[in-house]
Amino acid sequence: WAVAFDPRDSNTLYTGADDAQLKRWDLRAAADGGEPVATATNRRSHGAGVCCVSPSRLREHCVATGSYDETARLWDVRQLRAPVSELGLGGGVWRLKWHPERADLLLAACMHAGFAVLSSGGAQAAAGGEGLSLVARYE
Repeated sequence: WAVAFDPRDSNTLYTGADDAQLKRWDLRAAADGGEPVATATNRRSHGAGVCCVSPSRLREHCVATGSYDETARLWDVRQLRAPVSELGLGGGVWRLKWHPERADLLLAACMHAGFAVLSSGGAQAAAGGEGLSLVARYE
């Protein structure tokens, strides 16, 4: 359902799908048949399909995901075992878009809950500190 290249590494991409898995792929890593293989997979954190994957252009190692489980998640892609932060938003989180100039702001489009402006806590969130919080909701 969702795919995005890493803005800092053109050989890395991230996918999310109906199977509720977030995967990191390296186009240079090939299986015996010459096909790319997932280099990391998270099968446990999303409770439903992953609708969007949004790498930050301004924050290294930072990716946001949205899911039909009504939750936005922030990840440090060096460790996909668990998200750095989660925030329930109501309604499936269909799209997440980073602000073009502010590394801490993120827009979320939600299935039954309009859209929201989120704060990602700046550099602290990527280091495991403060996480996602609601700035404003528009319904």
